[in-house]
Amino acid sequence: MAVGRLPLIRYDDEDEDEGPQPDSTLEQGVPIPVRMQGSFPPELASTPLEDIDAFYSNIKEPSTPVFELTTFGLRVQPPPAIPPE
Repeated sequence: MAVGRLPLIRYDDEDEDEGPQPDSTLEQGVPIPVRMQGSFPPELASTPLEDIDAFYSNIKEPSTPVFELTTFGLRVQPPPAIPPE
């Protein structure tokens, strides 16, 4: 080892994969899962994704934009920010 050089330290990133993972069947652009195609459960009709998929339960950002109808058409605004706790 050369003088003045630090040894290369490697870290395993396996601990990052232990948390909840998003449900791939509920991603945007994916067809409706077979279990939901026949009859959509009425109790899930207005339920945010954060309440259905455990992966999104820790995300503090609202995911629904604000839609406003103006005289010039429809204006879409980003969701309001949630103040930090």
